[in-house]
Amino acid sequence: MNAPLIWIVFPVIVSVILFFLSARRYLVVGLATGSNLFFVLLGLLLPIDRLIKLGPWAFEVSSTLMVFGRKFVITDSDAHLVVFLYFFAAFWFFGAGVVRAHRLFIPIGQCMVAIAVAAISVEPFLYAGLLIEVAVLLSVPMLVPPGRRVGQGVLRYLIFQTLALPFVLYAGWVSAGVEANPANQRLLQQGVVLLGLGFAFWLAVFPFHSWVPILVGEAQPYVSGFLLSLLQTVVLLLMLGFLDSFAWLRDFSVLSQVLQLVGTIMVASAGIMAAFQRDVARLFGQAVILESGFALLALSVPGYQGAEVFAGFFAGRLLALALWALALSNLAADGISFGFDHLKGLLHRLPLTSIAVVLSVFSIAGLPLLASFPVRLMLFDRLIPEAVNAVIWVMIGCLGMLMGGIRTMMVVAHSQEGWRFEERLPPAILMAIGLLGLVIIGIFPRWIMPYLIQLLDPFQSLGVLMILPLI
Repeated sequence: MNAPLIWIVFPVIVSVILFFLSARRYLVVGLATGSNLFFVLLGLLLPIDRLIKLGPWAFEVSSTLMVFGRKFVITDSDAHLVVFLYFFAAFWFFGAGVVRAHRLFIPIGQCMVAIAVAAISVEPFLYAGLLIEVAVLLSVPMLVPPGRRVGQGVLRYLIFQTLALPFVLYAGWVSAGVEANPANQRLLQQGVVLLGLGFAFWLAVFPFHSWVPILVGEAQPYVSGFLLSLLQTVVLLLMLGFLDSFAWLRDFSVLSQVLQLVGTIMVASAGIMAAFQRDVARLFGQAVILESGFALLALSVPGYQGAEVFAGFFAGRLLALALWALALSNLAADGISFGFDHLKGLLHRLPLTSIAVVLSVFSIAGLPLLASFPVRLMLFDRLIPEAVNAVIWVMIGCLGMLMGGIRTMMVVAHSQEGWRFEERLPPAILMAIGLLGLVIIGIFPRWIMPYLIQLLDPFQSLGVLMILPLI
């Protein structure tokens, strides 16, 4: 028995079983949620590479699985990431029964989570690019169920995500030469540029971001929210892994400047676009881009402090996006379009759905007392001494997102009709729990920060990252 078998192979087997049971919606939801929580429990309790005694029996769970000469390694330090990803899956799959997501969502999503764990644990690390591409191809039937026409957003998503693969693989080939001859500056620059382009396609960095708002508007909101949350989270963790694995990349003199510049552009452009959006689904897409920009900004901060801020973003980011996706799915289930013209007076009919959308926008914008505010404050505190101009542009982006939330609030509150409570009870309960979570994390961030920082345990070399002033 070994750890990759438990947290990679077994979940894939579960996804196959769920596929054949997909016609029985609530059974699939229960099995998927329960199995993922079981994987979470194993990650918390099961020691790796240590002897386990159960009465007269003794056995050991090894950390390594060999497949065609490639290693998949999950150690005790990786267990926190495994627990995080499977808890993430259980959280989303439980909500799928409420929003009535397509029957292929949970089986394919389960397999994608297993592939994400495989991508984080594979050695050599660059083979993660191939696994991410497998997950992207696997997600297409989830986004475009049988019988539906493929839209422009899905095609752009597939093209841009696939374009990342050759850049990442070629960067891996170049990295072998850089490690053999670190004094070759030309080769080093080529490696950084190629790797940067690969991650730019993956993370929808400006100007490769046009597909994100379109995809959210085309696909089922809950499915697209899950997909964007999972892929962006895994790619950001892979970025940490690359920085941790390659000393030549960490020591590249302008790396922090580039991360800071790109992050600033992403936050500012997404925020400014959000201020003029008239569709809450496209506003969701801009929020995803803005959050990815904040993650890059966190990685540009010197030393281990930046990585801690980076980890701190996960709770507020994922909860706000999940709550927002749940609210959009509730609107879609009621046949309500996402444009402002169709949302007028929504607060008087669907109050919890309206509040969930508005507070999710405000949390992403960093409004005080909501989940993202404490970590945004930590980031600004670390950026101001070295990059005042970058902070100004980032604040402009946050104000733009806040303006988008205020406009949404004014639209849903504008009504001359009376109050008619039309919320369905199951999604209303989930949204109420999500809203409570946004407030609790915003007021008591210390309750969850220690657990998020444990996600950094596999990345022990990040403390050497340096930063240079930007502008």
